[in-house]
Amino acid sequence: LLAAAAAFTMMSRTREERPPHVLRVLAVSDVHDDHASVNQLINHVRRSNFWRSIDVVFCAGDLSTMPVTSSKPSEDDVREFHLRAQRILHALSALNKPIYFVPGNHDAPSLFNATEPHAGLRGVYNVHGRAVALAPDLVLLGWGGSSDALEGGAVVWPGHPYTEPVVADGLSRLLRHARRAYGSASMLLMSHCGPAGVSTT
Repeated sequence: LLAAAAAFTMMSRTREERPPHVLRVLAVSDVHDDHASVNQLINHVRRSNFWRSIDVVFCAGDLSTMPVTSSKPSEDDVREFHLRAQRILHALSALNKPIYFVPGNHDAPSLFNATEPHAGLRGVYNVHGRAVALAPDLVLLGWGGSSDALEGGAVVWPGHPYTEPVVADGLSRLLRHARRAYGSASMLLMSHCGPAGVSTT
């Protein structure tokens, strides 16, 4: 379980002098079905003064631990790991903050194909392939899954559910859509894959 807190400060784009808009984010990633750590995090956050200042929760994928294989998963596996992911999101919803998430490469394919953004839980939003306005002049873009993990040019584990060209094309289309919909607003990307050059997928 990886958790971090961050504050994003966006200055107004008008010529008038205004105080900055601050969005405080609790970022969580790679939970991998670890309910005990999620509950520990929730209890810690609630005991601290930080809890009251959190605006939103970001969850960057791998809610569950679905095996990544080259074969198509069974319907039973998809259903099981979809429910596991929902249980983690339900646990995080105890913070009573809006939750925005993308699925990771160990999450069920059904989370990548979701037609509804709310994930069946109130206040929980699947932003994979979507652009969402978070604050004035600040838009969240989401992209889940991973491409192949490489070490020394060799594939360590296969990407799921995308190849690198599919990721590049999807992100390009998402950015174009966001620019058309939100103009010159600042864009914040939440992805499960790390960017090129940081030695991580």
